Parts: sequence; C-alpha cells; structure tokens
Amino acid sequence: MNAGLVSDKIIIDGFVNEADWSKADSITDFYQTQPIPGLRGTERTVVRVLYDNEFLYVSAVLYDSDPSGIIIQSLEQDFESQDNDCFAIMLDTFNDDKSGYGFLFNAAGAIKDMYINNDGSSINSAWEGIVNRKTSIQDHGWEIELAFPLTSLRFNPNEGSQDWGINFLRRIRRKGEDIYWSPIEPYEKLLVISKGGTLKGLNNIKPGRNLQVKPFVIGNQINVDESSNNSDTGLDFKFSVTPSLTLDMTYNTDFSQVDSDDERVNLTRFPLFFPEKRDFFLENAGIFEFGDISNYTYRMKPERWSRSFTMFHSRRIGLESGSQIPILGGGRLSGKVGNYDLGYLNMTSESMGDVPLMKFNVTRVRRNIFQKSNIGAIFIDRNSGDQSRNHQSAGIDLNLKINKLLIYSYVSQTDNPDIKNNNLAGRVVVAWRNNKWDLAAYYKKVEENFDPQVGFIQRTNVDETFATVGMHKRFTAGRFRNLNPYFQVNQYDNLSGYMEYRALKAGFDILFANRAMLFAGLTQTEEMIKTAFTLYGAEVPD
Repeated sequence: MNAGLVSDKIIIDGFVNEADWSKADSITDFYQTQPIPGLRGTERTVVRVLYDNEFLYVSAVLYDSDPSGIIIQSLEQDFESQDNDCFAIMLDTFNDDKSGYGFLFNAAGAIKDMYINNDGSSINSAWEGIVNRKTSIQDHGWEIELAFPLTSLRFNPNEGSQDWGINFLRRIRRKGEDIYWSPIEPYEKLLVISKGGTLKGLNNIKPGRNLQVKPFVIGNQINVDESSNNSDTGLDFKFSVTPSLTLDMTYNTDFSQVDSDDERVNLTRFPLFFPEKRDFFLENAGIFEFGDISNYTYRMKPERWSRSFTMFHSRRIGLESGSQIPILGGGRLSGKVGNYDLGYLNMTSESMGDVPLMKFNVTRVRRNIFQKSNIGAIFIDRNSGDQSRNHQSAGIDLNLKINKLLIYSYVSQTDNPDIKNNNLAGRVVVAWRNNKWDLAAYYKKVEENFDPQVGFIQRTNVDETFATVGMHKRFTAGRFRNLNPYFQVNQYDNLSGYMEYRALKAGFDILFANRAMLFAGLTQTEEMIKTAFTLYGAEVPD
C-alpha cells in the first residue's frame, strides 16, 4: 500500500472525515485466519495511511452490520485482546523482517502495545509506545484514528522514498473472526514480522534525535513525635545516537513508580521467574536475551509460557534477596548497526548492609545471517569490593529458521571465585510446524556449578530432554474451530546417575466458534527427591 502526504491538518477525534483521508489510497482486502482460513472477511474494513514531517497517521473504518454487537470488555492498558473487538497494526520500520512494533486497540480506545524481536519469537509486552488515538462507534460500525510521532519510531533516515513492513488485523469477537491484510498461516499471528506487507511512499521523513531528559525529585515528611524530612533527586536521559542506536543514562535511579509483581504461590523447590518491569531496562531488552528462548507458535517446552534459564536478567541489578538496593547510576547503548544487534550495559549499585557496592557490565553482540537467523555472543561481569561476590559469565548462541524448521542452540559458562569446573550449560532445540502437525524436541545439560548470578536458572546438575508431537484439526462450521491433541514427555536426569523427574502428558486444546477455549490434559509424573529442602519455613525430608 502507499502512504499519502498530508496537505491539511489531521484532527485525531475518531471520525475519519478529513479530506486527506478520502484522497489517500485505501486497502479493503482482508482475509480470514479464523474461522475459515483464506475467505474474505464478512464485514468491510477500510484502512488508510498518511504522513507528514511529524506523524504517521493510520485510520480504519470498521463497518459492522450490527454495531450493537461490538464487544468492549476492558478500558485498561494492555487489555486482553482475545475478549474484545479490536484493530491492530504491526510496523517493521527497518523492513528487516525481524523486529518491529505491535499495537492493538479496542473500540473504546484501550491500547495493548509491545516490541517484537526475532520475527515474533521474543515479545516485550512491558514496552510502552506513544500514540495519539481516538475511536467512535457509529451507525455503520466503528472508526479509529491514530497518530504515531516519528520521533518515537526508529527507522533509517534515508533520503528519498523508503519502505516499511506493515500488517493489519481486525477481530470481530462475536463471530470468532480474525482477518488480516497480508495473509498469514492460521497458527501464526500479527507478531510474525516477516509475513507483513509493504508500506511505500514515505518520502524524506526524519526520525529526529529523540532527546528525552527526565529529572525527578522525591520528598516525604513524617510527623509522629518528631518531624522527619527526606528528599532525593535524580535524572534519566535518553538520546538517539543514530536512528537505530540509543544511549540511555541514569543517575540516582528512581523505581518507585514501577508496577508490583503479580502474586504467585510457589509449591515447588525451584525459584519462579518474574519479568522485568522497570522502564529503564525495557529499552531494547530483546537484544540482551540469551537462554531458553522459544517461539509462541511452536510447542517447544513443557509449559508454553515458562522460563527456566536466562543468562542475563536485569532484575539482578538493584535487587538482592527481594530487597531493593539503590542504583547510583549507569548507562546503556543498544540498537542496530548494519546486520548487527549491539548492546552494552554498565550499572553501579550502592552498598547497603552486607551488600557491597557492585559494578555490572554486560556486552551482547548478535549478527543476523541468512534471512531469519542469527549468531551471537554475550559477556557479563560483576565486580565489587568483596572478591567472593565477583562473577563472570559468557556464552554463544546460534538460532536458525529455515522455512518451517527452527534450530535454537547455545553453550554458556559461568566463572565464580573458587569454582572453575563443572560450570557449563547448553541446549539444542529442533522444531517444525505446519498447518497440521507440530513437532519439537530438545536436549539440555546444566552442570552442577553452573551459576549465572546476574541471570536466572531454575535447576542445575541435570540433563533435560523434551519431545512433543501435536496435531491440528480445523473446522469451518459448527461449534468448534480448532482441535489440537498432543502428547509430550519431559525428563530430568541428575548428573549423579539417577532419574530426578519424568512427566508424560496427553492433552488437547479446543477453540470454540465463540472464541472460548478449553484446555484439558492428563499428566503422569514420577519424581525422586534425594535432598531435603525448605518450603515456606517447613522442611521437606528426602
């Protein structure tokens, strides 16, 4: 599709009535992935794109034969999009088929945004974009107008015309219908960057330097028997060195406004993984990822959304045993240079109680190879006045995507004082999927002394194997839309020579015509515990 140049002011009010919209090229060809893949959408959808030297504008007129049936279930940010009528857009501003932005909106204007890495295999849902938006529900359906500041988007400032990857989704909740402009496989979603179409006609646009300075002052006063006053100041600084490379600096970092973690009950002897929510660490977080990455369209692990290992976890900076440690300051340089993804992080945390001052350095390099593959390396160093707390770790990874075949692999090593052997970990995953079958298997080994102290590891001293086979049956009529039976086996063998855990699971997922879902399964587990452990203050014997 072609973007049109704005000749007059576009007012973002949810009514697509400016003259420039009527002059712009429009797209109306939307095709179903649900319920009947390949058929045209049952309701008309018209999307247009405009731009000027400040904004990228998108409008959609979403005709509906029964506007009273438009479903709005939430007004919250990051709403559950499966439960709402919504319109979504994917922007691949570098047109590299690997990374980009995802935005979903319901008919009330609620937004769900994310940054997409590695062609959808890594999603940063905590990332927050900037977009001015308004919606309106009318007799013919609903309309939406969007304005994306060009300074908030990263792209190459090439002279002349440039092309972006783009795709659009419309969801009609009551019909269980998903329609896309650029067709994708039924098991894929908008987040598969490489399946987008092309947006042309963006001429002489500039991303700007995106300079942001955020000073802050925190103060409090406590009056009980005596008065107590406390205040503090700090500064966050962001600067786009190039359109694809960003420098972030922070001094006396404030995380007081960060959302609290979701409450979870852990009834196992292994730690739980909690995601990073602090804004400073979310910028280009996908570049620093190294570990048990997955792909949401493949069944590649025992629990689809679990995480058992990551070499670098930024929550290790400024947090110690659940307590917050003040961060003196630091910086991060991250982004793209040619075919390379680059990341460097330097942070210093204060001394507090028994915890000494610590300096963290993380270097990540990843080279994009072939069309959808990459090879990379990571190095992590933590240094403090207490030699016993020093730590280094390093790893290399290779991730290949060849048509429908995925091969993910890594090998890594940690180096802690007085521990110089049995400190390796590695994994190889092979997965393949089409519209009917879903196959995956992996082997993973974690030696006894492997300890990524600036990362996360769930269990050590084990060999882990996993294999699964699943089938996908689709229905075009009746109550059901998808039936996905599967079988999987997952086993941990302790490196001392005995089986530690085995789980055999048979189950199925059902997607109904009204988009309700049913998950059912039967699991047989065997577990051998040879070491006592403590759970919520109570000792569980071996």
